[in-house]
Amino acid sequence: MTETAAPAAKKFKSKKKLTLSTFKLEKGKMLYALILGPIHKGVQRGEPKKRPDGTNEEPPMLAHVINMETGEHGQIMVAKIIETELTEQYPNNTYIGKAFGIEKGERKPGKRYDPYIIEEIEIPAELAEASAEAVKEFKPATDKPADTAAKSDDDAKGVARTQEARRR
Repeated sequence: MTETAAPAAKKFKSKKKLTLSTFKLEKGKMLYALILGPIHKGVQRGEPKKRPDGTNEEPPMLAHVINMETGEHGQIMVAKIIETELTEQYPNNTYIGKAFGIEKGERKPGKRYDPYIIEEIEIPAELAEASAEAVKEFKPATDKPADTAAKSDDDAKGVARTQEARRR
């Protein structure tokens, strides 16, 4: 009989999660999520999918979140309507550090998109401190130092605004 060591995961503190679960937005089910970082385009791996017209499909837009009900870190695929609502109503990434309930609705006949219910929710007092700390410590895997990410003065200002929004 071979002996195996007991899992020691509890002894170590995670520095950075490299792989994330994707939380599926299901029809009729509200997902309560704290947004940790800016909405960003996913990374294209392999050959891009082709649309029926022959053009390449773009990688999905993603957001790193914490599922408020389970505490699990993960990501959501951000539909265009969610991206538009969040970026218009919370300019300069001010949606970061806020919690939202997001529910996918039933697609209406003849429509090309699913409707969504999106509402900002209050972060419960018992989770507020941990939520603020998670946002403060969040560093996306795709972040580059500001001096290499900025290709112009405008890009540098955008990076500075994003970093300022994360500190809030």
